[in-house]
Amino acid sequence: MSVMLVGPKDEQLGIRVSKRFSLDLHAQGVNLEYVISSDGSGPGVAPWEITRLPPRGQIFFPSSLQPASSGQFSPLPITSASGVTWIDHSTAELTSNKLIVNTSCDWYAHSDGELIFVKRQRDVPPGKAAAGEGNIEIFAMPSYAEMENQG
Repeated sequence: MSVMLVGPKDEQLGIRVSKRFSLDLHAQGVNLEYVISSDGSGPGVAPWEITRLPPRGQIFFPSSLQPASSGQFSPLPITSASGVTWIDHSTAELTSNKLIVNTSCDWYAHSDGELIFVKRQRDVPPGKAAAGEGNIEIFAMPSYAEMENQG
């Protein structure tokens, strides 16, 4: 079972966004698929999505060989072991912290110890993310965390 929503065409950008929400009964989850269709008349665009999370749990993803940055924010305290990098929101000393990294992977996840939320996106090869951005970005402060991805 799925629902497809199609937005109006933005004449200035020459794009239309569609979203499909479908149930995955086997995995007991919901799949969200976003598509940006362009008629080629506007500037190039890149998708960007933010998911806001409660201030608890861990965010984790495959470790990257690419250098990480934090932009204008304080670096996010991370731990890496056995090919996985994570932040533990419940133990981190946070102010307004960010991690920007291009992992060249197609997933990252959050777990609160009971549920797991997995975000999947297209792999962005090294050097292909927007300037100053990565395919995975995590912003965290004491009151919430955000998983941001570019596709």
